[in-house]
Amino acid sequence: MKHLAIALLACALLTAQGALAAPPPTQAAPLEDTVVWYGTPGTRAYVQPALDVWQKLHPNTAINVVEGNGPDILERVNTEARAGHPVADLITFGDLTMWELAAANGLGTYAPNLMPNLRFLIPRIKNLVDAKHRFVPTYLVLFGMTVNTNLLAPAQQPSRWTDLLDAKYAGQIGMHDIGVLGAGLTLVMVGRATLGDSFYQTLLNKQRPRVFGRAPELDAAVQSGGRSVVFPAQFANVFRAKGAPVRWIAPKDGVMFVPIYTGLIKNATHPRAAQAFMNFLLDREAQAAIAAAGYIPVTTLAAPPLDLAKMKFLGTGAITEDQALHIDDWLAIGQRLRGE
Repeated sequence: MKHLAIALLACALLTAQGALAAPPPTQAAPLEDTVVWYGTPGTRAYVQPALDVWQKLHPNTAINVVEGNGPDILERVNTEARAGHPVADLITFGDLTMWELAAANGLGTYAPNLMPNLRFLIPRIKNLVDAKHRFVPTYLVLFGMTVNTNLLAPAQQPSRWTDLLDAKYAGQIGMHDIGVLGAGLTLVMVGRATLGDSFYQTLLNKQRPRVFGRAPELDAAVQSGGRSVVFPAQFANVFRAKGAPVRWIAPKDGVMFVPIYTGLIKNATHPRAAQAFMNFLLDREAQAAIAAAGYIPVTTLAAPPLDLAKMKFLGTGAITEDQALHIDDWLAIGQRLRGE
């Protein structure tokens, strides 16, 4: 018994010495004091409720939002990269801009373990996650058709893209230009394999649509009654047009969407805070703010304004990386279909 007691005492002493020698637990490095976030016009307005939540959670890390259109923001990011002094940490933009920036090696890579909210991504759109970890989907801009309900009774409203070829809509249609960058060309890129060239050619040659170069003018035309039906039309614009005599239609032959991605700028000055904010944009508060603006959240953490699961996608629903990287070829196709 004496020998046993001595042995137990020795073990206890060794254990105590080991405990004293053990290093303290590793703590995560604190977030930097700023995230510079480049985004589309209106970004701050629709995510402000989420930014307020972030500020309470991370009072020492400010989010500096810089807004601009795609070409201007791209030029700004590229200029900063050439100067060796990136100002932006994050960028949130549509598919074409993000694929172009990725192709120019303008994006860094995020750490997958720092994006736990990706596990809540809607299963149907998990293919939008970039395999190289350069950017993550943040929300979807959904496109279909918008009709003026004062001009078209429910029985007269189109339910498919192909319904627009009906002679009764001749002279009443507004459409986005398919020969320039924008939703019209996206409809060609996404829908050509399903609808065929004849759809676009017949529409332009026989239906006498008014062609718009800018989306706000397209929306204004249907809301004012200048056109009875317009396309491709954003669901979000109708969602926010409270009291206007308009109705958004999800075509039965498939909706299309533009994914809005968030990516980490290469050599970002504040990478830890930037990645934390990337993940936050997928969290409940940010996704709910996105839904409240009429956009489609990409995670199951917030209720969407429309149920994407009940909608058919036109083709793959969105453009592919290959299409984005050959945009000049698609511009030429759009212009040819337009009759040039």
